[in-house]
Amino acid sequence: MTLVRLDRTGDAAVLTLDRAPVNAMNIAVLRALDDAAAALSADPPRDGLVLTGANGVFSAGADIKEVPLYDAGARADLTAAAQSAFSTLYHLPVPTVAALPGHAMGGGMVLALTCDRRLAVPGSYKLGLPEIRVGIAFPPAAWTIVNAELDVTTKRRMVLDGQPIDPHAAHDLGIIDELVPAGEIIARALEIAAALAKSPGYAAVKAQLRGAP
Repeated sequence: MTLVRLDRTGDAAVLTLDRAPVNAMNIAVLRALDDAAAALSADPPRDGLVLTGANGVFSAGADIKEVPLYDAGARADLTAAAQSAFSTLYHLPVPTVAALPGHAMGGGMVLALTCDRRLAVPGSYKLGLPEIRVGIAFPPAAWTIVNAELDVTTKRRMVLDGQPIDPHAAHDLGIIDELVPAGEIIARALEIAAALAKSPGYAAVKAQLRGAP
């Protein structure tokens, strides 16, 4: 079973989480994501990367049925894979655009925040960082991303309250850059990535913005 699909389309790439029904993250998903991120880092797509989810969902975050059953070693493996995958994607030297077709919660929301631009389908689904409500802290790489990508007011609302918001509220807050119909979102994400990639200094300036991995 392919849990994460990496499709090269011309000079661009589309990375899709595909673990039905909600693309929940377990060790296998995060290792596959880390492998895909490493492949993209070794051979970056010139016209950028689109990151999305199958099954009408981006990712519901950690698998709440499987992950609580992990022993200490498995939890460490899960965290290590997440740390590596998120950090690699965050520091890719090409434009990255998240295309959210539905829910992005916890690790799924952090994954969306690794991208340079974020698009979402209009709807009543939820985007959130509920870690505080389930009694866990953010791993270091995840916190680096959250801390950098959300402003102080938004962090207070999303991180300390742990309450999800819908994509329209996320757009108002600047977390989502555009709301795009489901049938158009991948094409629009590829268009944005390609347009950003035309800037000759993109990799260098992004490296300055992101800092060292």
